[in-house]
Amino acid sequence: MERAKKIKAFKLQDSKRDTIIEKIVENVEKGSRIITDERRAYYWLYSLLNHDVVNHSNGEYKKSNDTHTNSIEGFWATLKRGIYGVYHHISSQHNQNYINEFCFRYNERDNNKSFDKLIKQCVFVK
Repeated sequence: MERAKKIKAFKLQDSKRDTIIEKIVENVEKGSRIITDERRAYYWLYSLLNHDVVNHSNGEYKKSNDTHTNSIEGFWATLKRGIYGVYHHISSQHNQNYINEFCFRYNERDNNKSFDKLIKQCVFVK
C-alpha cells in the first residue's frame, strides 16, 4: 500500500519468509520506505529497503503520524468483513479475484464515478 494512494495485494502460496520477501521485492521500488509489524518474516527487509517496524506485541501501534500500519490493517479488515459478511465463503481457486475486487474498491473509494469505470471495464474486456 502506498500511503494515501493505491494498493496492490496478492494471494501467496505460503507465508514463508522467502515467499513474502520475493513478492515485496517484486513490487516495492528499491530505496522505498516500508513499515511493517514485528513479524519475523520481515526481518531481512532492513537490508533491502528503508524499513521501520511497529511492534504490536509490545503495545506499540503508532510511532509517529507517518509510522504506523493502520491503513493496511484497515484494508485487510474490510476484505475479511466482506468475505464473511457478503460472500460467507470463497474458494481458494478464486481468492485473487476477491482480493482484486477489494483493491479496486479501496483504490476507487474517493471516485464518484467508480461504478461507471467498473461497467466500462467489464464491457470492453475481451
